[in-house]
Amino acid sequence: MYKPKIVLMGMGNFGKNHLRVLKELEIQSACKLFGVVDIKGETLKVIGKGHKFKTSVDFHDFLKDDVSAKHVVAGNTENVIKKVEKLDCPLGFCKRGEFYPWRKS
Repeated sequence: MYKPKIVLMGMGNFGKNHLRVLKELEIQSACKLFGVVDIKGETLKVIGKGHKFKTSVDFHDFLKDDVSAKHVVAGNTENVIKKVEKLDCPLGFCKRGEFYPWRKS
């Protein structure tokens, strides 16, 4: 069964909820949480303990990986999108609790 590899970008207050849901989906074999990116290295150390996903403070570390989707959870979504467009995979973002698929126009 195909399991998309997902990179979660942003571990602020709402990002932790997304992490929890993605881990639940992974248990149900719906996806593979491949990695988590956040600017706070200390946060990554805490959430990375005991888990099998890659963590990084720099999204560039995922450029060579075979990632199916990137899931952005950030307050300044437009800024983040500009930075992560280089990842060659679908992009969605969450803003104020709503998920939006993002497509280039």
